Amino acid sequence: MTPQEAISVIGPADESTIAEIIATGATVAELFKAWTWANADESLICAGLPLPTGTVAELIDLLTPGEPAASEFNVSHDRPSRISGWPAVY
Repeated sequence: MTPQEAISVIGPADESTIAEIIATGATVAELFKAWTWANADESLICAGLPLPTGTVAELIDLLTPGEPAASEFNVSHDRPSRISGWPAVY
Protein backbone atom coordinates (compact mmCIF):
# COMPACT_ATOMS: atom_id res chain seq x y z
CA MET A 1 0.00 0.00 0.00
CA THR A 2 1.26 3.45 -0.83
CA PRO A 3 0.96 6.54 1.39
CA GLN A 4 -1.49 7.99 -1.13
CA GLU A 5 -3.69 4.90 -0.93
CA ALA A 6 -3.70 5.03 2.87
CA ILE A 7 -4.61 8.73 2.85
CA SER A 8 -7.38 8.05 0.32
CA VAL A 9 -9.00 5.74 2.90
CA ILE A 10 -8.39 7.51 6.23
CA GLY A 11 -7.94 11.10 5.12
CA PRO A 12 -5.10 13.40 6.18
CA ALA A 13 -2.80 11.89 8.80
CA ASP A 14 0.69 12.47 10.11
CA GLU A 15 3.60 10.69 8.42
CA SER A 16 4.27 8.40 11.39
CA THR A 17 0.70 7.09 11.40
CA ILE A 18 0.84 6.44 7.65
CA ALA A 19 4.20 4.68 8.06
CA GLU A 20 2.80 2.46 10.85
CA ILE A 21 -0.20 1.55 8.70
CA ILE A 22 2.00 0.64 5.74
CA ALA A 23 4.34 -1.36 8.02
CA THR A 24 1.46 -3.72 8.90
CA GLY A 25 1.51 -5.03 5.33
CA ALA A 26 -2.23 -4.46 5.09
CA THR A 27 -4.12 -4.17 1.85
CA VAL A 28 -6.27 -1.17 0.99
CA ALA A 29 -9.34 -3.38 1.54
CA GLU A 30 -8.15 -4.30 5.06
CA LEU A 31 -7.51 -0.64 5.86
CA PHE A 32 -10.98 0.30 4.61
CA LYS A 33 -12.53 -2.42 6.78
CA ALA A 34 -10.54 -1.21 9.81
CA TRP A 35 -11.50 2.42 9.18
CA THR A 36 -15.15 1.39 8.93
CA TRP A 37 -14.94 -0.51 12.24
CA ALA A 38 -13.10 2.37 13.92
CA ASN A 39 -15.84 4.80 12.92
CA ALA A 40 -19.03 2.70 13.08
CA ASP A 41 -18.35 -0.22 15.42
CA GLU A 42 -21.71 -0.05 17.20
CA SER A 43 -23.61 -0.35 13.94
CA LEU A 44 -21.47 -3.26 12.77
CA ILE A 45 -21.81 -5.07 16.10
CA CYS A 46 -25.59 -4.53 16.06
CA ALA A 47 -25.64 -5.97 12.54
CA GLY A 48 -24.14 -9.15 14.01
CA LEU A 49 -20.78 -8.97 12.27
CA PRO A 50 -17.94 -10.81 14.01
CA LEU A 51 -15.26 -8.71 15.70
CA PRO A 52 -12.23 -8.13 13.50
CA THR A 53 -9.03 -10.05 14.06
CA GLY A 54 -5.53 -10.12 12.62
CA THR A 55 -4.33 -7.22 10.51
CA VAL A 56 -7.71 -5.46 10.60
CA ALA A 57 -7.68 -5.49 14.43
CA GLU A 58 -4.09 -4.19 14.41
CA LEU A 59 -5.11 -1.35 12.09
CA ILE A 60 -8.09 -0.47 14.31
CA ASP A 61 -5.67 -0.12 17.22
CA LEU A 62 -3.55 2.28 15.16
CA LEU A 63 -6.60 4.28 14.07
CA THR A 64 -8.07 4.59 17.58
CA PRO A 65 -5.25 5.64 19.91
CA GLY A 66 -6.25 6.02 23.53
CA GLU A 67 -8.95 3.35 23.33
CA PRO A 68 -8.47 -0.20 24.62
CA ALA A 69 -6.69 -2.41 22.10
CA ALA A 70 -8.82 -5.02 20.37
CA SER A 71 -6.46 -7.66 21.73
CA GLU A 72 -7.41 -6.63 25.30
CA PHE A 73 -10.93 -7.96 24.86
CA ASN A 74 -11.61 -11.60 25.60
CA VAL A 75 -14.40 -12.75 23.32
CA SER A 76 -15.94 -16.00 24.47
CA HIS A 77 -18.75 -17.83 22.78
CA ASP A 78 -18.88 -20.53 25.46
CA ARG A 79 -21.63 -18.79 27.40
CA PRO A 80 -24.82 -17.38 25.95
CA SER A 81 -25.11 -13.63 25.51
CA ARG A 82 -27.66 -11.61 27.45
CA ILE A 83 -29.14 -10.58 24.12
CA SER A 84 -30.18 -13.48 21.95
CA GLY A 85 -28.04 -13.85 18.85
CA TRP A 86 -25.27 -11.51 20.04
CA PRO A 87 -21.82 -12.79 20.88
CA ALA A 88 -20.95 -12.79 24.56
CA VAL A 89 -18.06 -10.47 25.45
CA TYR A 90 -16.38 -10.95 28.81
